[in-house]
Amino acid sequence: MIVELATWPRAQSGEGHVPGGVALSAEFAAFNLTLPAIYAARQLDPAEVTFGDFSAAVVQYLST
Repeated sequence: MIVELATWPRAQSGEGHVPGGVALSAEFAAFNLTLPAIYAARQLDPAEVTFGDFSAAVVQYLST
């Protein structure tokens, strides 16, 4: 589904810097593999993560 969704903004924006769906899907998979370690470092159980916690994890992932 990510591959299909990624095509739409690239086609609509005319922007050449939007990655393709395969690249976005691979990055999302890498993020999901890293997420447990980020939660562990923050001493968070995935079942108790709030939107704010998740947002902070995203920022941490993108900052590294």
